Formats: sequence, structure tokens, C-alpha cells
Amino acid sequence: LFRSSQEGNYILQHRLNANLQFNHQIQKFDLGLRVRYQFSSSRFGQSFEPEFNDAFRFKPEIAYNLSNSKLTPSCGMELFYNPMNGQNGYQLNRIRWNVGVSIDLDKAGELEVGYLYDQRINVPGALNRAILNIGYSYTLDAKDFKKKSKGKNPKSL
Repeated sequence: LFRSSQEGNYILQHRLNANLQFNHQIQKFDLGLRVRYQFSSSRFGQSFEPEFNDAFRFKPEIAYNLSNSKLTPSCGMELFYNPMNGQNGYQLNRIRWNVGVSIDLDKAGELEVGYLYDQRINVPGALNRAILNIGYSYTLDAKDFKKKSKGKNPKSL
């Protein structure tokens, strides 16, 4: 990843993620929980923000499968926990709320549109952000995709 430093220069940073994903379906509701640990490193040893620092990230989501519809609305949140020792360590420092919809495009794939509100907490002088997220996914074998997606899982907007 290239990330802008506080001085406005771009520097190279590496990030490694390990994820656990849990999904459960209750009637037309799909529930999901992703737990992620991310480890970041930079040649310069600078600390950035929860998006790029070492963190535990917990992301519960819920989606609702509408009958006879190509639309699947979903909502969720992502909690960022800083596991590092220090002034801002051992605390939640970010919550990212999301709401969106995925649109099944039949054999052409799937389009996702969502709104995210990125809220910083326990960080002095932090700025919150509003984010419009647009994603597209395509599966090479459409027949297998139809079989697997009968009960859709919450999307990672």
C-alpha cells in the first residue's frame, strides 16, 4: 500500500491480514461476522491510523433476502480495536457504520452500492468521514455461482 505521510509524501507500507468469517442464515436474514487481525509494517516505523495500523477488526453484518428480487439490502458496522501498548492503545478507536444494497446482474455478476460513515473515537482531533462505496464482482462459473448464492451472505461493503 502507498499511504500519504503527515508531510504529504507517499511512503510504502505493507499490511498482512488474517480473517475468520462466520455466516448463519435465519429464514430470509443472513447474519455474518468477520474477525480480522491486521499487521502493518513500514520502513519508517510511522504510525498512521486504524486503517493501516496493527488492529483487531470486528465486522458484524446482516442482509435480508427479498423474495423474487435482484436486490439484497444489508447493514452493519466495523469496530477497530488497537491492541498496541501506548497512549492510544488497548481501546476502540474507530467505528465504521455501513448500509447498502447488492444487485444481482444475473450472468454479468453483482453490483454493490453502499454508504459508510467512518467515525473516529478516543482519538483527539479526529475527523469523521462519509464514504460512498461502489463494488462489482464477477464469478467465472455462473452455474456454480447461482447454486452457491441461493442464500446470500452479508456483503463486505
